[in-house]
Amino acid sequence: MLKKFSILIAIRQIESFQKITNSLKEEGYCIKLVENSKEILEKIRRKKFDLIIIDLDKKLNNVEILKKIKTILPEVKIIILLKPTEVKNTLKLIKEGIYDYLKKPFICDELKILIRRAIGDKSKEDSLLKSLKTKKNFENVIIGESKKIQKILQDAQNIAPTDITVLIQGETGTGKELIASTIYSLSKRKNKPFLKINCAALPADLLESELFGHEKEAFTGADHPKFGLFSCADKGTILLDEISEASLDLQAKLLRVVEEKEFIRVGGRKSIKVDVRIIAASNKDLEECIQKGKFRRDLYHRLNIFPIFIHPLRERKEDIPLLLHFFLNQHNKKLNKNIEGVSEEVKKIFLNYEWPGNVRELKNLLLVMVINCKERIITIKDIPKSFFKKSEGPCSKTFLPDIPPSFKEAKQNIINSFEETYFKSLLYTYKGNILRSAESAQITRPFLYKKIKEHKIDLSDFRSGEN
Repeated sequence: MLKKFSILIAIRQIESFQKITNSLKEEGYCIKLVENSKEILEKIRRKKFDLIIIDLDKKLNNVEILKKIKTILPEVKIIILLKPTEVKNTLKLIKEGIYDYLKKPFICDELKILIRRAIGDKSKEDSLLKSLKTKKNFENVIIGESKKIQKILQDAQNIAPTDITVLIQGETGTGKELIASTIYSLSKRKNKPFLKINCAALPADLLESELFGHEKEAFTGADHPKFGLFSCADKGTILLDEISEASLDLQAKLLRVVEEKEFIRVGGRKSIKVDVRIIAASNKDLEECIQKGKFRRDLYHRLNIFPIFIHPLRERKEDIPLLLHFFLNQHNKKLNKNIEGVSEEVKKIFLNYEWPGNVRELKNLLLVMVINCKERIITIKDIPKSFFKKSEGPCSKTFLPDIPPSFKEAKQNIINSFEETYFKSLLYTYKGNILRSAESAQITRPFLYKKIKEHKIDLSDFRSGEN
């Protein structure tokens, strides 16, 4: 064990716990015993502990003790010991962020296993936080320790040095562009252009012009020749995002670029040679698109030489705690905040949620929570109400607000929640600049000021991030 983890134990009968204490010390842990949970507060004000084990004390307000512990040490893991008859009364304690509980009587090995799991989770989180401090580029990092993510990272490292065409498939919000950027940054073309285009964002004729360029007078308004992205990306890399949305006619022209490394500009006759590595990405199953007649089989096989599939977040929920730490540090930096962590209660809610918007949804939701949070740690009260209205599963049953008495009120609640989230995200993007925010949203400044006042948005939360 590289680090000696410190554990504080509050136990009513210290003598009876001495044998277990000695056994834990043999495991390499630094153990400190106190006689009741009230003494914990005195100890943690003087020293930081990695884990706290509490034998519940009926004479004290345990909920209040837990709140105070979390205020002083937001990231500490807490395990409570309780009698079987007390289990049904632990809901309030669980909501205060305990890591887990152990029923008495227990054997030493049970406690050891639970401690190892708690310490293991904290080690992963601490390791991530340490690595974040050493990374210069806070944006382009693939976060995750699941086997699925590790395989993707290994694939990216293996394929990057080659010039082989790559096809990345995954649901919207899974991070396809990030994987493409990682491959580019590890490639021999990393000092050459890396250009990206979303094939779903432009109509077919305009997309062709953007990709290949056009000659003068090729169409109405073409009063001068234009270089396309393939010309501009020569010797570099191009990312064709949402390739499934390209028209069949354009797919035929893309096939020529892939196979022969040449193309013809719109309105031109001369073939232009180009040396570009192609990375394609799609949020749709291309084999299914082929069956429907919407994608060329020959192009698919030329692109699919080295496929990478990104699993949705709901299939790798073990990555969620690490993603929360990573994005929290990102948002803290941009908003000039110093929020120390996310409560265990919030983590459990997020682990129960299915994340239809994947990593992007998690990042954006946490942004709103960071903006809402006024304390040292993010809690359930910082989660926007709109999240509970759309969430499904155990978390929604436990935390979903009561159904409003009327359709009109329900509709207004949803509108209010949307507006608050939208305008906070808008102001975050433009660092509180009213003019730029209003222009981007295509609204007037007076209207934006009105909404800021309605939703009691503090502009200083956003402007503090400016240099």
